[in-house]
Amino acid sequence: MKFNFLQNNTRLRQGYGAAKAGFTLIETIVAIFILSMTMAGLLTLAANGFYSVRYSRNQIVADNLAQEAIEYVRNVRDTAFLTPGVLGMTWETFLQTTYAGCFDPSGCIVDIYSNGSHFIPCDGACPYMKYHENQGIYGYAYDYPFPGGVSYDTSYVRTIKMDAPAGAGYFTMNVTVRWLNGGTAKSTTQTVFFSNWRTFQ
Repeated sequence: MKFNFLQNNTRLRQGYGAAKAGFTLIETIVAIFILSMTMAGLLTLAANGFYSVRYSRNQIVADNLAQEAIEYVRNVRDTAFLTPGVLGMTWETFLQTTYAGCFDPSGCIVDIYSNGSHFIPCDGACPYMKYHENQGIYGYAYDYPFPGGVSYDTSYVRTIKMDAPAGAGYFTMNVTVRWLNGGTAKSTTQTVFFSNWRTFQ
């Protein structure tokens, strides 16, 4: 009986020693490798998520900037219909006088908040737009005729190009907005046809 007790006690101590030994070096390396691969996958997934969110936000801003330019051009055309001085012009003269520079190869910008001309030729390259934080608007000058605030440069470049085929009775407007999403160049383009309002007189 005493022999059996000593034998069992020895086996218990051998088992305790084996449990106390822990992982081998190979097992530890494998565990670290699996953990590293899991963390790398999660970090890649998170980075892709941040990139997608930023891209979606920038895409929405770019689409809105393009739509803003289109609506302003439409408003100028429709307002001209009610302006007595414009009614004496031909359709071609009205286009070249009102949208000066937009028919040039470089295109033009639409500066809605400017005190001067709202259509300005780009002369080779259109400028970057600025963001006015207090008003929540995009423009081209650091100081506009409204209360001050923080304004800073953005990566958005809005280019307007127009084309009026002779005798067609309409003009085509292409608005392209380019921006940087991180280090990647992105762009969006919208095309609209504007008819001659004299047709509906």
